[in-house]
Amino acid sequence: QKPQQVWAQSPSARSSIGGEEKFEHTGFGHLEAIASASASLGLISTLVFSLCVSCIHGVDAKNHPVKANFLCLATSLSTYTVCYSLLEYYYVQMFMGVEKFMENRLGGDEEEILHDRKVLVVAVRRAFATFNTMRGAARNSMWCGLICLVISSMAQVNPLQETMEASQHSSSVSTCMVFGICLLFGAPAWFVTGSPDFKVYTLCSLAGILAAGVEATIIKSDFPTGRVSALLVLCAPVIFVPYTVLVFRRPLLGLLKKYSQVY
Repeated sequence: QKPQQVWAQSPSARSSIGGEEKFEHTGFGHLEAIASASASLGLISTLVFSLCVSCIHGVDAKNHPVKANFLCLATSLSTYTVCYSLLEYYYVQMFMGVEKFMENRLGGDEEEILHDRKVLVVAVRRAFATFNTMRGAARNSMWCGLICLVISSMAQVNPLQETMEASQHSSSVSTCMVFGICLLFGAPAWFVTGSPDFKVYTLCSLAGILAAGVEATIIKSDFPTGRVSALLVLCAPVIFVPYTVLVFRRPLLGLLKKYSQVY
């Protein structure tokens, strides 16, 4: 339904929407609070990102594939959270300014101004409601990034490091271990929460275990599996950052242009 149609409905028809959404509102107080919460996630992820990037330069992915892969995972996960939280905060602030701009309209009818503000709030809230899954993924990515950073630190102080090096297992075996650990976290999280992002992590972990396992047990080459997996993980932001930006820009930038020449 278009925003104009929502306000044309009777109160009884709007009551079927459910929750607080069945009432008319002005202002972006709720979205402002959500954006502030997203900004706090972005702050933590920025710290994790900076730590990981500084550590990656000092890690040899060939000799320490477990540590390198978890640092790369933490970097990519933190990148997504930073990207999403920045976009959400930016666009909420922009629409708060637009509504304030409408509120200060001179020479207009008060009822018309109030109606236009309500229509704007409905349109913006409908757009942001489509981001719920991505917002949940941003929250989960922050926690997963922290966990990956801790696991990489555990790999650094691993008391069995010398024993593992003496066994001279291949890079593919280490990479298989990395994806196995990811599966141990991702699969239960998907089962408990049903979150789509955990489903993606689980499927990617299974694919990584399969690929690295085949290389380690059947092909048995000197292929640098650890480096390749780390590179692929770091390539992920090259895909999901532009995608996330476009998901926000397509519905929201046009709406900003509709109400203001400054955007």
